[in-house]
Amino acid sequence: MLNPEKIKAKIPKYALALEQLHGSNWETLMEKTAQMMLNLGVNPPLKELDFEKIEVPTLISVGDNDTMVSVEESLIVHQKIKNCKLYVMPNTIHPIEKVDVKEVARQIKNFIKI
Repeated sequence: MLNPEKIKAKIPKYALALEQLHGSNWETLMEKTAQMMLNLGVNPPLKELDFEKIEVPTLISVGDNDTMVSVEESLIVHQKIKNCKLYVMPNTIHPIEKVDVKEVARQIKNFIKI
């Protein structure tokens, strides 16, 4: 999913949008992001037991159509953290620019009680 050559060949409009969003080095950025994601999978910075040590109020959110992190994975982490709330964004995929900004802001304000 993070292969610039495949994206340019199969979805050229998306490649152009990525270049407009991230600049001419979008391919390098994507390659480094892919490597980072692989490294996180092999050596996650937070281990299972670390989640149980978190004591500050925490809000985890995930899109219900996210292909990078599933609702199920988010729920597992949510259940391990004390004083944690889970917000599943309806009809939402992974890229942050696709979220309903007003709704996310409302959820955050409600969580921190502004």
